[in-house]
This record gives sequence, structure tokens and C-alpha cells, in this order.
Amino acid sequence: MDTELSKIVDLPEETVSFENIPAKATGPKSAQTHPPEFVTPHPPYAVHSAKIYHARALTKPGAEKRTYHFDIDITDYPEESGDVDFVVGGAIGVCAPNSDDLVNDVFDTLNVPNFVRDKQVVLRTTNGRWPTIWGDEMARELITTRRELLTWCSDLQSYPPTKPLLRLLGEYAEAPNEKKILLYLTSAQGQGSFCDLRTGPHVTIAQLLNAFPSSRPPLSHLLSVLNTLMPRFYSLSQDPQVSSIRDDSNRRRLVEIAVTVHETPNWRGGPRTGVGSGYFERLARKLIEAEETGVNPADLDLRVPMFRGLMANPLAREFVSDGPMLLIGAGVGVAPFRGFIHRRLKSANCANKVWVLQGVRDSLLDELYSGEWGVEEDKVKKVVQSRRGEGRYVQEEVRLQADLVWFIINALDGRVFVCGSSKGMGEGVEAALIDVAMDKGNLNKEEAEAFWTQKKEGGQYIADFALENKVGTNPPPPRRLYQPQARNLRNPSGLHRQLYSGTWRMEDPTVTQTPDVATSKTTPQTDGTTQQASGGMENPSDDTRRVKASLDAVNPVDIYRKHIAEALAPIVGVAATEISSKIQWTQTQDKGDLMLPVPALRIKGKKPNELAAEWVEKFPDSDLVEEPTVAGTFLQFFFKPDRLTQVVIPSILKEKEMYGTNAWIGLKVPSDPSKGRKRMIIEFSSPNIAKPFHAGHLRSTIIGGFLSNLHEAAGWEVIRMNYLGDWGRQFGLLANAFEIYGSEEKLEKDPIGHLYDIYVEINKVSKPEEDEIKDKAEELKQAQANKSDTTALENEIAALEAKSANEKARQFFTRLENGDSEARAIWKRFRDLSIDKYKKTYARLNIHYDYYSGESQVEKSRMDDAAKRLKDTGVSEDSQGAVVVDLTKDPKTKKLGKALVQKRDGSSLYLTRDIGEAVKRYELYRFDKMIYVVASQQDLHLAQLFKILELMGHNEISDKCQHINFGMVLGMSTRKGTVKFLDDILRDVGEKMHEVMQKNEVKYSQVEDPEQTADTLGITA
Repeated sequence: MDTELSKIVDLPEETVSFENIPAKATGPKSAQTHPPEFVTPHPPYAVHSAKIYHARALTKPGAEKRTYHFDIDITDYPEESGDVDFVVGGAIGVCAPNSDDLVNDVFDTLNVPNFVRDKQVVLRTTNGRWPTIWGDEMARELITTRRELLTWCSDLQSYPPTKPLLRLLGEYAEAPNEKKILLYLTSAQGQGSFCDLRTGPHVTIAQLLNAFPSSRPPLSHLLSVLNTLMPRFYSLSQDPQVSSIRDDSNRRRLVEIAVTVHETPNWRGGPRTGVGSGYFERLARKLIEAEETGVNPADLDLRVPMFRGLMANPLAREFVSDGPMLLIGAGVGVAPFRGFIHRRLKSANCANKVWVLQGVRDSLLDELYSGEWGVEEDKVKKVVQSRRGEGRYVQEEVRLQADLVWFIINALDGRVFVCGSSKGMGEGVEAALIDVAMDKGNLNKEEAEAFWTQKKEGGQYIADFALENKVGTNPPPPRRLYQPQARNLRNPSGLHRQLYSGTWRMEDPTVTQTPDVATSKTTPQTDGTTQQASGGMENPSDDTRRVKASLDAVNPVDIYRKHIAEALAPIVGVAATEISSKIQWTQTQDKGDLMLPVPALRIKGKKPNELAAEWVEKFPDSDLVEEPTVAGTFLQFFFKPDRLTQVVIPSILKEKEMYGTNAWIGLKVPSDPSKGRKRMIIEFSSPNIAKPFHAGHLRSTIIGGFLSNLHEAAGWEVIRMNYLGDWGRQFGLLANAFEIYGSEEKLEKDPIGHLYDIYVEINKVSKPEEDEIKDKAEELKQAQANKSDTTALENEIAALEAKSANEKARQFFTRLENGDSEARAIWKRFRDLSIDKYKKTYARLNIHYDYYSGESQVEKSRMDDAAKRLKDTGVSEDSQGAVVVDLTKDPKTKKLGKALVQKRDGSSLYLTRDIGEAVKRYELYRFDKMIYVVASQQDLHLAQLFKILELMGHNEISDKCQHINFGMVLGMSTRKGTVKFLDDILRDVGEKMHEVMQKNEVKYSQVEDPEQTADTLGITA
């Protein structure tokens, strides 16, 4: 508080003032749905009030970002000079208002009385364009209201705080501490804090006023420093359409836009939306709710204040009616592409002419306009999912489709359009296009950048990022009539052009074009790598340029492997590809980073150790590796650290979470990515329903999660499956236990814990009953052997069984299998509560599943089909009333014994159910591999399953199944109550880690959230 501040910014001038309106003066009535007349974003034309004809949600519930489609009626849009019409790819401007809640919040914090807010006043400004947006720079005198100005003219949330604004708040702050903080932020001493404030979490006007409650500047002075509320621009996703109005014979002209809702954290809690997207979402919800309740949306007469925007922007201007087109878009950026295709269909066929790469997070939730493209979508459109399926971004697909990109951009009238809803997406695609040019054109990075610049200037490469919801900051350029013009552009590289008939192809990854050291020509390589530029080195040396074609995006060490091989090739007299394939990783750091076993090259005439010494002497100087060393018959290579960082770190920064992955491994056909990726099902964890997740499940969960991540990184499509033990007699025990010991209050508070407690209690009852019945059965057996009268004993055993907990459980399960509604409701409740708890536990471990399957999901018909096929193929046989598969008949499978598939009473067993489930999975997913991550206790069971599938003729399944086992966690029993639960384990390790952290008071004091940090470290451990 005592710090002397210097260079505090001057108090901003008050350029706005209010005066009471003269008695005879009159102004336009304040409107809440349309801006005042003086708001002129494109003078001399006024803002048009356009009716929303229809609105619908394009994304499904659960999508990370919500997107809406709007049909806007422009039939009555006034004529403007230049005979300009709306066109797909063009844009409309929308004057979106601040929300009523936000405006009232500012009024309330400034203590502006209610009766003053809507009272007409004379507004006077001393200079500038405000509040007209793009009017002339001049003083103004207008009749308006304070609410109009806050609603339509001043941006209350889109811009970070400025020093003039903070200086103004500091001037009027009455609390000394608030004034000091505000003035500090505008001073030389507070420059760093001011920068942190502007670049940190977004701060709105309302948040600032609430943070400094003693500062209540006059509204006129506050308006003098606030930014102008600018119109938002939205790309048109369709040419004007003609649609019939149902209540008369009029025909209406419509334009279509798609709007994605942009959200950021709200300081009051929860999210807050952007000005424009939030405005459109409020309108969409009104229309959708009206339609759902049977109200005609047209009767609401909801309108949008809009004006014709940039009809001559590149997306619209460079469209041609013929010639190949590649349309690359992510999110709402694909909306205009649908209109392009609809337009193309009017005059030409799209097959083998138009290709679309559409980036989405999850096609089930946020694939926009699926089924609405007017063509066979699978032939022209490829959907790339970043959170599901392929697990990659659209820019990665651009690299995979390098051949197609290169053909289109070098074709006559070929066009590559890129449109996205974020700057990051655009930059990522542009980087991918540069990589394609470097790859296919054999260009260096500077040449590749110049190539795309030339294509952009020639109108063949058209990129527009984040047009949707773009805020207008400058006057729009002059409008002109859209007139597509054909351009006869030559192929600058003279490369052969090839069109892949409706397929998605790229070069065989086993063949790469590596620059020859002496001639700089390309020579085919077959060392299992592909050509791809490193794109990350600063001031690359000659050595790094020679090997830039290495697959550094997959493994930067390949740069060194190739460099070493090319340096040795002229010395050894063996092709570089042959040497490269023999270079190995070392086992320990002291033996180098890479090593070459000389005998592997099979060179005759000299001993391997002599050859090694000779090659070291001749090895040229390199700025990538140190001079090689000889260790017996091995050559050892150590990387130079400075060059290593220049290779690896840029690769990490460029690839980010994709670093270290290799999508090639998972391709079905490496030479043709259009064949798709290999698909794998991994079944892991698989706990029993209504029983807590304990340490015994942890090994399966961790191993399965690791295998899933590993195969995804290798390019496989992985389906994570949790096959729950959700069927069987234990549910009968649990239902009876809840009837005796259950508490609704405890169930609501801790469902899994309570279900476990009552399960232990019922087993305390059932276990002695089982023991007594077993003892009586032994007596019966002995009496029968002695040929004694056993009637009384049999009746006693029957009575014991009839009243036992197990019999009641069996009866409940019979009701469950027969579809009894009450029994099913109880079962479903226990199942749902268990899954909810499991999901929370898995989330702590950073584990997720694509599907929660289970024993209950295997239909009886599938088990019956399995039993019938076993019998028809002669695989199974009767054995004392039961059905078995005798695997001892074959010496190769003798150790697998006899597998029981059906009991004497005709009921099925786990094995029959697992056969039906395996067949079902293959029919549904056509997997290339299926892994069961199950404890070694099930080794025999799964070995029998795989063999029986083979004997049944299901080799397409059995050959693709694998069991990954692990040791059991001993000494735990759910029934006895001796289980160590995972939640307890995680709590214990978190507390232990917290104790360790507290021993170092200095470091502990620097941890922002020590308990959360301790929990994270404990889980990691």
C-alpha cells in the first residue's frame, strides 16, 4: 500500500454525456429486438430485420460444442447498389445484442435506477464513430436510452481490460485498497500484473465492477472507454433457397447459416457464451421448444438484425463449376462445403471430382449435416474423428492423403478450400499442406511455403479460418457481383497427374524417396520408412538436409539411422537401405545410442573386428553423431546432444500428443489407407456388479488401459470393453439381502458400500446353511451305501434346501430370467448404481470404456445357437445327462481336459455364454484382434474357449483371440468381507504421499493444492 507508483496512465477523457430530452423532442421507441437506427455497420444501408424461418440442433446431446442450423428469410431484403446477391461461402453480418442479464448486471452494480434505464435522453459525443459502428468520425447528438446503448452499442464481455478502463475505475474507487490495486495495474510497477490480467482467464466488465464494488463510475464516463459492440459475421452454408410457406402460396427466399456456441468459464460459476453465439442459441432454443410443444415457430416472429456481408470473400469468389476440388474443414467450417457440393450437382457430377475431409470430435455427436450432402457421402466425404475411431485430426489426414492433395492442386482449375472454426486448425492444415509439397514436390520448406503462396495468389488455394462468429473490426470492402472465372493455371512442377477413381490412396509406406547424396536425385528406398520432412530444425546443416525425408514425425531417431547408413554405404559397398535395417538400439547408455553389428552385413574377406576398425577410420565428420567407436564386432554411435535437441524438441512441439505414435502400424493395407485401420477389442477390468472395485481388479484395469493406449498410438482402432459380471445367482442373494438388511437411506448415500455390506451379511447366513446341507448330503450318501432307510434324511435335506438363502436366490434368479418386471427392476437398479460408481473410480485412474457389456447382454438365442452348432458339428457329446466337449481325445489338447458346456438340468454355463458373446462381437465389429485381460486363474477356461471356437469352424474368431494373463491377488474374499477396496488403497497412498510432501516445508509451501497433488502422485505410484 505504501509503494510509490510512477507513470500512471492519464484519466481517459469523458467523450459521452447525457441530457434530459426537451419536452417537444421525440425519438424512436426503444426496441429490444432490433438495434436503433443510428447503428449503421454498412452505411448508407440500414440493418435489416430478417425473420428466422426455422432452427434446429445439428449436434447431439453430449457434444463438446453445440451447433445450430438457421434458415433466415431474406425475401424482403432491400435492394442495394451493384446487383449483389447472397451466395454460398459469402457472409452475413449480424448485430447481436448483449444479453438482458448482462446488461442488468452492469446497471445494478452501477446503481442505475430502473426508471432511468429505459428513459429517453439526448446523447452527445465529442468525437469518434461510436455508437454508429462504421459511421463518420464526428461529434453526435442522438436521442436514445441508456439500455439501448448498453444492449447494442458497447461490448461488455469480448475484450480484456484496458489501462484506461482500470484507470477510470481507480479514479472512482472509494476503498483505499481497491484504488491502490487499480492504479497499480495502470502504473509502470504493475505492468507485469496488467499483462497477466489481460492474457489470463477472460475478465468481463461486470466481473470488474463486482470485484471492485466501491468503484461506481458514471455510466457516461464508462461508455467513453468501452469498446464498440461489433457485428459478428457468419458464413452462408447455402445459396438462397426457395421454400413454400404452408399458410399461403407465397414463395420465400432463405439463406442458411450454422452457428457453434462458444463457451468460456463464467466467474459466477458454470460457462458463459459469446455475444453472437449465445444470442443465436437463445433464439434457437425458443424455436425448438415451440416446435416440440406443437407451436408453429413462425408464429413467434423471432428476427435477426442482419445485413449483407462479404459476398466477394475468397470462399465464394474462387468457386468454379468444374475442376477437382478438395474441401478441408473442421467443426462448423464445413457448413459452406455442403452448399458448394449442392451447387456443383446442378451442373456436374461430384464423383472423382470433389473430395471432402471433415474433422469432428465424435461422429456420433457432432458430425454436421450427416446425410444431407445430396450425394453418396462415402464416395466424396471422409470423416476424421479426433476423440473416437481414428483418433486423429484433419491435418493428419491431409498428410495421409498427400497423393490426392498433390493431384488436385496441380490440376487444371483444381482448388483446395480450407475452412475452420479456429485459427489453430487452419495453421495445422497449412503446416500439413507444406509437408505434402515437401514430400511430393521434393521441395525444401521455404520452397514449399512459396509454392502454396503462389497457389493462394492464383486462386487455387483458398483458406478462411474462423469466419463463423468472426468479429468485424474494419469497414467491409466494396461489394461486387459474384462471378466465378475459370483460370488456366499450368502445373508448375510438371509432375504426372493421376486420379484415383473414387478411392483414398497414398504412397506405399514401405517405399520412400530419399535424396541421393551425390546427385540430389530421388532414389527409392525400402527400409520400412516413408518420406516426410522434419520441419523442425533451425539452420539445418548439409547432413540434416540430406536426411530430411526420414519419418521423424514417427521417430526422430530415424534421421540418425538413415544418416549413419548413408555415410557408411560408400565405405562398406552395401546399399544404405541394407545397412539401415541392421542398425539397432543399444541396451545400455554406455554402449551408445545406436549400434551396428558388423557380422549382420555378411561381408567376406576380413574378420568383423578388422572391418569395424577400418570403417571407423573412413567414417566422415558429422554434425549429428560423434566419431564411432569399436566394441569387438560392433560399431557404436553416440548422438551429439546439441543436434539431438534440435531434432527431438521441435518434433515434440509440433506433434504434441501425437509424438511417438505411428499410425502406419495399424493400417490394414499400408499401401492403401483407404482400406482403413485394423480394429481391436480389448476386454479388461470386468468386475462383478454390486461388488466394490477392489485391488484384484486393478491389475486387469491397468494392463488393459495400457494395451489400449499402446495400440491406439500404433494406429489401431481400439474398442475398450468392460464385460461385467451382471448375471447369476448372486443377484438373488443380493435382492433377498436387501429385503432383510437393506436401507434406502444408506443405499442413496453410499450404494456400493451398502450393497457390499448386505452381501457379506447374507453370506454369513448362507454359508452355515450350505455347510449343514453338505454334511446331511454326506450322511445320505453313507446311509444309501449301507442300504438304510433314507426317507427321513431326504425330507430333512429337502426342507433345509427349501428354506435356505441359496434356494430363495435361485427362485429370484429364475424370475429374473423369465422377465419378471419386479425382479428386473431390482436387478437394473443395482446394475446402474454399480456402473455409476465404477465410472467414477475409472475416471480417477484416467480409464474410459467405449462399451459396458456384460453376461446379461448375451441373448439366450445365441447360447442356444452355440449349443446346437456344437452338437451338429460333433464337437460336443452327452456325458451322464450333461453336455461336454472332450478335448482329451486330441493329444495336442489333452491338457485342456473336458469342458462342460451344459448342465444336466439344461442350463447353460459361462463357457456357452462366452462362445455366444465372441460370435456376437465378431458379427458386430469384424475385429482383427481381440484381447482378454484376465487373471491366470482363467487360463484353462479361455484356452478351452479358443479351442472350441476353432473346432466349431470359427477360425476367423479363434485365430484373432489372445489371453493376456496376470497373477491373482491372494487372500481376498468378497463373501468373507476381506477385500481391500481400491478407493481405500488410493486414499491411503494419497495420505502417505501427503505425509512425505509435508516433510519438506519449503517445497510444500510452494504447492498450490497439496492434497490434490498428493492424490495425483499417489494414484500414479
